[in-house]
Amino acid sequence: MNVRTGKAEEQLAGAIARRITGRDRQIADALYEHRVLTAQQLYELYFVTLERARERLTQLHQLPLVERFRPYRQYGSHPYHYLLAQAGALLVASERGVEVAELDWARAKTLRLASSQQLRHQVEANGIVTRLAQALRATPSAGLIEWRGQRRCAQTWGELVRPDSYLRLQLPAGPLELWLEHDRSTETHARLQDKLDRYEELALALEQPIALLVTLTSDRREQEARRALRPAGDVLLLTTTLERHCADPLAANWLPAHSQSRIALTDLART
Repeated sequence: MNVRTGKAEEQLAGAIARRITGRDRQIADALYEHRVLTAQQLYELYFVTLERARERLTQLHQLPLVERFRPYRQYGSHPYHYLLAQAGALLVASERGVEVAELDWARAKTLRLASSQQLRHQVEANGIVTRLAQALRATPSAGLIEWRGQRRCAQTWGELVRPDSYLRLQLPAGPLELWLEHDRSTETHARLQDKLDRYEELALALEQPIALLVTLTSDRREQEARRALRPAGDVLLLTTTLERHCADPLAANWLPAHSQSRIALTDLART
């Protein structure tokens, strides 16, 4: 493990360092990158069964490498939502060869997410990718090669766009690069069009076409958005609903602009 300071070596030594695995390190890094993930989402990313995921996450909480909470629900209960704990932040920093203070992380800031109005949007947007990652893991010659969360997207393209995710996939038909926006019906059509215009500026700056995926909350919202949006230039706009995508991420879910026929991501990779 690459640790720059004696203090970091001291904190990572002992019981925690002996009990964490390579997968635990991946979990800590994913929680840093994507801020909050549910037990279901971490299962989709890293485990064979949900039962095994819950068991290991409970152990990581006891170490404690992660923190967890359940959002309030009037009836029933939400699944556990996992956040990076202080020890997890130290682990991420040591893996990256930096001090914890150099990370964009603070416990108070992390815990505020639990009561933030952005929580549901963040969890749904992350779930779009984790569900896809699970489907890709079960597909020969396929996989999620890179997943940049909101933080890194903002650092990379923040002057123009701030997507919920940027993805690089390996599909049987070839590689595919995607930008993802998740709409929860909280933005006006004018705001959505402004985002689309900015993606067109990004395509010009990158000197390459952009495939922009937009997930929406319902068929009605999708139809309304498609009537209002005017894609142009080098942005290929594709829409679907959250429910349709999560049912089968590799099915023919995506409706390109100016088309009446949905396509699969594998079809998109071929073009």
